[in-house]
Amino acid sequence: MRSHWPKPVWGILAAALIVRLYGINFGLPLIYHVDEREIVEKAMGFIATRDLNPHKFTHPSSTLMYLNAALYAILYLGGRALGVWRDIPSYVAAYQADPSRWYLIARLVTLTFGVATVALAYHLGRRTRSVRLGLLTALFLAFSQLHNITSQHATSDVPATFFAVGGTLLALRIAQDGLRRDWLWAGVCLGLGVATKYPVALIVLPITFALSSRIPAPPHAPARWMRSLIQWRLPLALIALIVGGGALWVSPGRLALWLGRYASDGRVDSIAGQAALYFYNLARLGVMALAAGVAVAALWPRARAWASGLLARLEGLLRARVFWGFIAVAGVAFFVSAPFVILDYRTAAWHIIREARSQHPGATSAGVLDNLWFYMRLPLNWGVGLPLQLLAGLGLLRVVARPRWQDGLALAFAGLYGLVILTAGLHWERWAVPLMPFEALLAGYGVLSLWRFLARRWPPFRAPLGLALLVGISVTPVAYQTIYYDWLRTQPDTRQQATEWALSQLPEGTHIAYEAYTIQVPPGYFVEERRFSLAESPLEWYQAQGVEYLFISSYIWNRYVGGGGDREAFYRTLWEKEPVVRFVPGPRALGPEIRVYRLADRE
Repeated sequence: MRSHWPKPVWGILAAALIVRLYGINFGLPLIYHVDEREIVEKAMGFIATRDLNPHKFTHPSSTLMYLNAALYAILYLGGRALGVWRDIPSYVAAYQADPSRWYLIARLVTLTFGVATVALAYHLGRRTRSVRLGLLTALFLAFSQLHNITSQHATSDVPATFFAVGGTLLALRIAQDGLRRDWLWAGVCLGLGVATKYPVALIVLPITFALSSRIPAPPHAPARWMRSLIQWRLPLALIALIVGGGALWVSPGRLALWLGRYASDGRVDSIAGQAALYFYNLARLGVMALAAGVAVAALWPRARAWASGLLARLEGLLRARVFWGFIAVAGVAFFVSAPFVILDYRTAAWHIIREARSQHPGATSAGVLDNLWFYMRLPLNWGVGLPLQLLAGLGLLRVVARPRWQDGLALAFAGLYGLVILTAGLHWERWAVPLMPFEALLAGYGVLSLWRFLARRWPPFRAPLGLALLVGISVTPVAYQTIYYDWLRTQPDTRQQATEWALSQLPEGTHIAYEAYTIQVPPGYFVEERRFSLAESPLEWYQAQGVEYLFISSYIWNRYVGGGGDREAFYRTLWEKEPVVRFVPGPRALGPEIRVYRLADRE
């Protein structure tokens, strides 16, 4: 056990815990993240209404909802025993008066998953190559700014990353050490991971590959498959060319009526059509790849030998009880942690369709290259810092130049998941969170490769010092940014500043209108008109309603300005006026720019 947990690991875990704890209560009692609100309110709703159906399945985040609900129930029982609250209604009333402690509990749950992922990252690097690589992977992930930020949110991204890394690690253990009981834990990890966030289902492929490497093929199966491939090579090649060519020819535009009616700008104008387009593009890509593989296997003798071995392995896998046991355990774990995805399947299906939409203000991509540039320029860059991003690129080149099966297994999920988000119609920075441990792993590859190159040119006694300097130079920028961002979170956000201004400067009963990412005020204090975007209604409507002040946010107007249309015109018309006050983010404040405009005087 000591060899698995050298002393530096404990230091890295302590550092990961400290940087994630610092500033974790940011914003409270104001809530900035809509997904946080959804998860915490659903968990409290289970207790308040005793209805365990979340009625929303977009993530689905069920593991977090039920885990938080269990902790909230423990809090209720403890508080009731101490006389803090008498019953469920008084408990719910305390939450509604100030939800800070409930959000803090939920954030601590996510933080626990985040620190545990750092521990798994160490084992991932150690299993893949060496203890040294494991230490570097854990260190780089500990200070990853993107992973740190999301570890302080009560959202599903970090727990999903935990299950993705855990499934990858179990696949490595199965391939290296044999089946044991790892197949059982792999099933649990898969089921809980999918119940946390659907794309974690991709870990089924590296786990299946690992299982196939340990389950023997039936006797004489490779030879039998080889004879079949030789006998049917020409028909298979012809069928593959027809199917692959057909998939290439049948572009989404040729199936516009089936995918959903197109709007005048060439985009699908229905959510169902957008989802169909997304799933069709994935299926089309898969069919073309499979057809190309079949054609190559049919016509190239070396590929034919490899394919016959693969088919024999697959046959052995499908006959093995262990494989079906793994699938059964995954299914049970999923059902236990997200039962209403099955029981309320009609609602779940519609929410999955909505989640797969390809259009969203400010997040719609222009294709694969646009997505690639977005992720490389933003989350994969500042998520670990530019030096580590460059080293990760060097590590990837090293892996491609000298591939090992351990590397392929360790990076399989990242490659598959990256393909999914690159081909998606939307792009979000948080979608890159599951890639952070694997980017840290590649950065560790890059550091060790560069160090070995330099060490061959240094005197032996300078090599350890050189490695320490290289690691320090690489991790210091992102560590500084992470700690600085944590400090910024302890300062008043622009939304806090705007809320305090509204409560102190505007009299009670003032008629105001505000959009998302602006203010959060007590119910009933003002006469309110709330919108996701105030541009949903024309300016004349607010004037007719007697609205006195408008609050707008750059997090909203940036989604529409530049796209034309009535919503952009709404904001540009407002900008012609002088705002009453502006709250601008800067070196000492996070958040959006918030502008307040006065429309009319009180009568």
